[in-house]
Amino acid sequence: MIALLLSGAAWAWVSTGFAWEEQPVPYWIDANLSPDVDDAAVVAAIREGVEAWNDIGCGVEFAYQGRHDGVPFGSDPDGRNVFYLPGDAWPVEATEVVSTWTWVHGDDLTEVDYAMNGFHYAWTTEVSADLSTLDVRGAAAEGAGHMLGLGHSDVEGATLHPAMVAHPEAATLAEDDIAGACAVYADPAVPNMGDPCSEPDDCHPDGVCVEDGDSSYCSRECATDDDCGGPWFCDSRDGLCALDTVSRCSCSSGASAAGWLAFLSGLMLVRRRAVSCASRSVRQGSPA
Repeated sequence: MIALLLSGAAWAWVSTGFAWEEQPVPYWIDANLSPDVDDAAVVAAIREGVEAWNDIGCGVEFAYQGRHDGVPFGSDPDGRNVFYLPGDAWPVEATEVVSTWTWVHGDDLTEVDYAMNGFHYAWTTEVSADLSTLDVRGAAAEGAGHMLGLGHSDVEGATLHPAMVAHPEAATLAEDDIAGACAVYADPAVPNMGDPCSEPDDCHPDGVCVEDGDSSYCSRECATDDDCGGPWFCDSRDGLCALDTVSRCSCSSGASAAGWLAFLSGLMLVRRRAVSCASRSVRQGSPA
């Protein structure tokens, strides 16, 4: 038997309400970076920070397009998403360490430019505990999150927390950052995963409605991880898709255990918890 428990996890990511209609998101790096940092090292660091998001699944992908030798940061839009690190001018307040400029059409993002203030501040591409210089990788990871349409988070340690701007550890995405991107860009091949349900037809045609006491939610049967789609994996113990956010666990009786359900702006995602054994029922949806 499998036990299911409501998770009390609190997500704090924020969506701006805008997103890209298509993936991958193309991006460029300005050809005129600050002369105070090594050009090749900055390009590599920006790419590393941005493309950390490519590893989370959920349909999110950034595609590097090369160097941008067009308008400087703060100019009119030119249809390219550019990462800047200008060293000769800064068009906004000097106190701003980084700045994001966004253009939209309806609910769709059309261009997002992100700049690191190399005119008033010193930057580094070296991994160092010295915070007198700002970290390019950490800033680029934060910029990529904003480029996806995510705002700031109030979860301490999250890449998108304001205090983490240009911090070396911001280059490593936190669980809250990933949850936000996945909620906005979840793989359309697995709709309804984690949504509440009362009848089988509330879930995707090949989904299942799992009931646990007075709570019910959608999952789907699977044989491999490919049947679920990122960030979901196939729990071989019960043949249902789950979100791998904490370690797998088992009951003392030898039966499997899973704990799910964290609300993400109307989308409930699954978290595993160690709980005592109890029964649940699964209602299979009918084909379309």
